[in-house]
Amino acid sequence: MTHLHIPDAAMPGRVAVASYILMVVALGACVWSLRGRDSRRSAALTGIMGAFMLVAMSIPLGPVPVHLNLAALAGMMLGPAMAFICVFSVNLILAFVGHGGITVVGLNTIILGAQAVVAGVLFSRLYGRYGARASAALSTIVAVLMSLALVAGVVSVAGTVEIPRFAGLAGPIGLGGAVLESLVVTAIVSFLERVRPDLLRQRLEA
Repeated sequence: MTHLHIPDAAMPGRVAVASYILMVVALGACVWSLRGRDSRRSAALTGIMGAFMLVAMSIPLGPVPVHLNLAALAGMMLGPAMAFICVFSVNLILAFVGHGGITVVGLNTIILGAQAVVAGVLFSRLYGRYGARASAALSTIVAVLMSLALVAGVVSVAGTVEIPRFAGLAGPIGLGGAVLESLVVTAIVSFLERVRPDLLRQRLEA
């Protein structure tokens, strides 16, 4: 879901360069926002979350050409800044093992990073009013649909496929994937709320 599995030669150079510049700026902003904060408490959770993302993004969901990415869950568990850094690390590792080209790392980081940031911000805003399950479901749906729109925009700018054709081909699959991602993330958040609520509240209170 919302991860471009394309080789290096398939992406126009201008798009790859622009995405890398944007990614570096975003990473710098994330590191700057974390200055003065003791990140050792979240380092272990970030590593675990990255491992979960790597596993999820490496397993296809049967005959359906999508997979989970858990970027929204990362945003909820780690917060926007740490989640974006986590997403970058995951995309870099996946590129090294051939799961998308090296030149696409910037683009994939921006797309999935934006999904993590949006989900994390929405979840923290909604949690106190609607609770864990509803907040996780709504935040994930909105974040995944936003990242799908980003993918469509990139495809349009790159001139690879026209938007109407892309929407007709990928739209139904993307919507189904968004619902599936939301169900899985909601189930995980609901489970954590029952057995380890401190993992959620620690981040929300930070």
